[in-house]
Amino acid sequence: MKILFKAAFFLFILFLVGCKKDKKVTIPPTITYSSPSGGQALSYIYDAITHKYHLPINVVARVTDPVHLASIMVSLTDLNHTPLQAPVSVPITSADFVFNIMYDVTDFRLQGSYLIQITADDGTSASSSFQPITIIESPTLWTGYCVNAKSNPLNIARYDSLQNQSFLSVTLTNFNGMKFSGYNQQLFINGSGASQSFQAFNLNHNMQDYADGLPGGQTDYTLIYTDGNKSYVGFSSVHPDSTGIINSYLSSGLASTSYRYRATNTAYPYRFIATSTNNVAIYKVALPNNQDVLVNFGQFGFPVTTVALPVKINVVSVLQKSVDSLYIFGNDSNQQATAYIYTFSGGISASPLSGVGSLGKLLSAVSINNEYVILSTKNGVYACTGTAINTTAVLPAAQKLAYQPKLNVLVAASGLNLNAYKIVTNAGITSFNPFTKMNLTFADSIVDFEVITNK
Repeated sequence: MKILFKAAFFLFILFLVGCKKDKKVTIPPTITYSSPSGGQALSYIYDAITHKYHLPINVVARVTDPVHLASIMVSLTDLNHTPLQAPVSVPITSADFVFNIMYDVTDFRLQGSYLIQITADDGTSASSSFQPITIIESPTLWTGYCVNAKSNPLNIARYDSLQNQSFLSVTLTNFNGMKFSGYNQQLFINGSGASQSFQAFNLNHNMQDYADGLPGGQTDYTLIYTDGNKSYVGFSSVHPDSTGIINSYLSSGLASTSYRYRATNTAYPYRFIATSTNNVAIYKVALPNNQDVLVNFGQFGFPVTTVALPVKINVVSVLQKSVDSLYIFGNDSNQQATAYIYTFSGGISASPLSGVGSLGKLLSAVSINNEYVILSTKNGVYACTGTAINTTAVLPAAQKLAYQPKLNVLVAASGLNLNAYKIVTNAGITSFNPFTKMNLTFADSIVDFEVITNK
């Protein structure tokens, strides 16, 4: 009996020890932040070598576990706890220690509220702790222009603010327009004809990132557009399966959404805009006396609504007016400016803008905001506020306009000159103040240009 009692007592002690040990193992690590402080506002630092901003964050925290630590990871997430870049592993020195690392945020386009996440694992259980931070938007730097000149349209040159010139290492046999994506520092260059493909050119590395080849039956590139991130390219084709297609690409060159309109084998896209609610393309119908077609693709790449333009128009620019409306500017059959506001609520409806026709042939148009548009004709540069056209020229005529919203700068290509203007509104009156630092003069007329910024 005494032996049985001792054995039972020994087993009871083992049970208590085992429970105590298991209890220790199942207690997850604890995490205590010292830096950054909760809600701390952090600013980017400029790297003169990469010409980009980055954000080094000093992360200091104590991590404690009753037994041992297997791994500690630090990462940046959005408010939904979605990681925004790869985590960093912290070297472990003990089961209870304070670490101090510099976590570098390399995406210089972030701004607003985010979370620093520390995840500690002891091999059995893990815990995560989130520290809220605020990232202040990095400044937008204006680094120069990319310019295509009239006498040598196959060369694209890059100019800085001092008019120093460097040609891009890009091979062109045809040129049909270009667009700049500051988000990935890519210049999208459109070809023309079967010998020249569309390509994305990396301005940081002076090399091609990717290109869109010429599939069978494709005859010409007709459209180039960017939403500031992705590229969009459209083409005409004699092949029924590839008619009326607009392809979009991620910065890596991987295919994204394709927009398809196959109502007729003779329609091809030549204008496009992507908004938060509508993706709208203008199609040229290559049949005599046929009006161009506006196609709203919604968000999924297939036509939601389609309507012919009210009269025969060659569309020059499609600009967003509101969440559910667009400006469409172009020229009529008499080569005189014409404009409409298209609204998409409950179908597509159009209302004309009066007074545009007296301005002459339209060459370019850009939106400053939802109610203020600047347009250029052969006679001068004019302003449109809402539905009212000011027929008094505010600037000399320009073959192309470009507006950089983060800089609040309008750039006009006028003959041999690129002229930059700061837009100032005071007591309801808008003026255009010359920004002489970025005004350049060339020996040849400018066919096309893009304003180049760091993001």
